[in-house]
Amino acid sequence: MKSLFLTTALLLISTANAYAGGQALMKRVMELEELVQDIAPDSVQVRYTASSDIHDIIKHAANQYRIDPLLIVAIIREESAFNTFAVSPKGAQGLMQLMPQTANELGVWKPFDPRQNVMGGTAYFRMLHDRYRNTHKALLAYNCGPVRVDSGRVPGESIGYANRVIFRYKTMKKRRVTL
Repeated sequence: MKSLFLTTALLLISTANAYAGGQALMKRVMELEELVQDIAPDSVQVRYTASSDIHDIIKHAANQYRIDPLLIVAIIREESAFNTFAVSPKGAQGLMQLMPQTANELGVWKPFDPRQNVMGGTAYFRMLHDRYRNTHKALLAYNCGPVRVDSGRVPGESIGYANRVIFRYKTMKKRRVTL
């Protein structure tokens, strides 16, 4: 019985992950994930991978905003591990973890829609990169906000975040990963 429940729960999670739906579905998915992890924390790992649809969205955003698609992949991997329904403890949402106010300013009205989220997140990163003319600083601002970067009050976790994204990006470039 436990095995059937786990299989059903994982199927629902996978199906919901593939569907760009609303917050009610996302909340249910998160509840199921917690339940599955409570029942079998060591034997079940819920993983999210980038689908070819998301790759197409990334390529489109990269082309439109002149950002290397592998850098977008590295940001998404660090931000949400390609979980379309990810919500951070601070309220950032979707693949590129947009804060609601930032999403609103970017015209992203469905933050869990992969296309809107990736296009909005990439546009935001482009704005930050144009402002700082430096990938590392743009990543710091993406993570903790431009106000903190401008004031020099960048938290250590943001420095770690930027370093991880750059490391992942350089690793993919070195391995000649393509989308």
